[in-house]
Amino acid sequence: MVDLTRAKDLERWLEKKFPGQTYTKPGVTKLCIDGFPRSANSLLCRKVLATSQFTRLEIAHNIHWRQNIECALIAGIPAILAAREPLEAMSSFLVYTNGKGGDDMFRRYKEILVFAVAHPHSVAIALFDETIANYASIVDRVNRVHGDILPAPQVDDDTLNRALAKEAEEESLHGDDIEKKIGTPSASRSQLKQQYRSYIESHSKYAECAIMYERILRIAARQ
Repeated sequence: MVDLTRAKDLERWLEKKFPGQTYTKPGVTKLCIDGFPRSANSLLCRKVLATSQFTRLEIAHNIHWRQNIECALIAGIPAILAAREPLEAMSSFLVYTNGKGGDDMFRRYKEILVFAVAHPHSVAIALFDETIANYASIVDRVNRVHGDILPAPQVDDDTLNRALAKEAEEESLHGDDIEKKIGTPSASRSQLKQQYRSYIESHSKYAECAIMYERILRIAARQ
C-alpha cells in the first residue's frame, strides 16, 4: 500500500492548495488526524498532544480534504478520521462559515468518509461523542488499528476538556466571532443551526452522506 512517489505528489498538491497549513508531510508527519469540519478535529488533536509524546509539527490535521488522509495512508503514516453525524457536522459548518460552502460540502463530506470506508484496517475512527466524553475508547481503537502509538489518558475527559478549552480560548484567533466559531451555546446560534438543518435534510445528497456515516459506525464497532 505504501507508495512514496504518489505520497510526494499528493504532498505537493496539498502544499499548493494549503500553503503554510498543517497538511501531511512524509518524513516529518508522524500522525494524521482529519475529517469533515466541525467533527472535533481540533479537540482530538489537542487531546493527543496533551496526553502523548507527539509534537505539533508531527501531527497533520484540520485540512478537511480526503487527500490529506490519503497522503498519510500511502506514506505509511497512521491516520485517524474524526467523524460526526452529517446533519450536525454540516449545520455547524454552515454556522461557522456564515452559510458559505454549502454547495460543495455534501461532496466533501461523502468523499472523506468513502475513503475511510475503503480502508477500514488503515484509518482508525474517532467518533465525535467519543472525542468529547470518552477519549480512552478512541485510544483503544487507534492502538488496535495502528499498534500502541497512543498512551492511555491519565485524567478523565471532564478534566481534560476544561484544561483544553482554556488553552483553545487563549489561542483563538476568532475575535468577535468566537461565540459562533467555537460553538458557545446561544439562542441565536441554535436558531440558525435549525434553519440550516432544514436545508440539509431536504437536499438530494444528504441521504448518501447519512448512509456513509452509518458505514463508518459499523467500521468503528469492528475496529
